[in-house]
Amino acid sequence: MTTTIELGGQDRSLLFGTMGYFRYIKEATGQEPFEWLEAFDKMRGENISGNVSLLIDDLCVFIYAGINSWLDSKDAENVSFERVKKWCNAITIDQATEVLRTAFGTIQNDAPGEVLAPKEGQG
Repeated sequence: MTTTIELGGQDRSLLFGTMGYFRYIKEATGQEPFEWLEAFDKMRGENISGNVSLLIDDLCVFIYAGINSWLDSKDAENVSFERVKKWCNAITIDQATEVLRTAFGTIQNDAPGEVLAPKEGQG
């Protein structure tokens, strides 16, 4: 699944749900991608305090993974995580919502806190 948002003064496409996407999550977080996604989903579902961190820090991971996954699909040069974090300072709540909606459309929750890869024909 893809979405396009304005970052760094230009429209940038993000591609979610690919092998590269999960590799970039691991690169950015230092954690296994599905473990990180499961923890993120659990925190998001609990509405705990710290939602600012959720929107700022964790959103950068989704955007970094999505941008570089898209760039890989076009055989283009990747963007550094530091640059993506800088661009994320200008993201609106609407853009953040769109990114999360698209990113989580590529995975399926079978049970609360359980994150699984999409089943065949989904995503």
